[in-house]
Amino acid sequence: MIKYTIYNDLHIGSKYQDNPNAQKEIEAYLFTELDHTNVILNGDILDFTCAPRKNLHWMYDLRDALRAKFGAYYRMGNHEACGIDDYDLVIPSSNNRFYLVEHGDLLSDYVKWSKYRQKSHGSSKLGQIKTALFDKMDWLKGNRKLPTEFVKNAIAKCKRLGLNGIIVGHFHPLKRIDIHEQGIHIIVLPAHYKNEVSL
Repeated sequence: MIKYTIYNDLHIGSKYQDNPNAQKEIEAYLFTELDHTNVILNGDILDFTCAPRKNLHWMYDLRDALRAKFGAYYRMGNHEACGIDDYDLVIPSSNNRFYLVEHGDLLSDYVKWSKYRQKSHGSSKLGQIKTALFDKMDWLKGNRKLPTEFVKNAIAKCKRLGLNGIIVGHFHPLKRIDIHEQGIHIIVLPAHYKNEVSL
């Protein structure tokens, strides 16, 4: 099996950051000799849309350093609000199967989330209060069903690209979700902490 370490939805810089060690964990790849060969940053690592404006300067520096270090293995999410990646990240498994890795928001509702990805950076004080409130209700998000359109669109995209499966974040489930449908394996990863995925 090939083991991948995948981070998604850390939301560093905003009240959505539920893992207090998230920034240190990510920065360790920049400032130590940690092997980052099979480490993937799959969106919403940094939260530019909900962060206080005073945080933006160091967040931009961190984003640029991570992009330089991880290259294509840093996928943008909706909360980075840095637009849409113009490439598909495909990773192999040990048994010659291939998985797409993307954040997942655009497969859920392309119109809604492509607009969100164009939001301005930095949140007002009122916005930060709303973020803190929504963060307290994150367990509700973690218990809801996946959107029907997401599953349908994920399967369609995998089939169009000739892939065997897809790995996403975005939905913040309380535990990993595995769906096997129409010969496609969909993996939805939990938020806030690193995920070890063996393929």
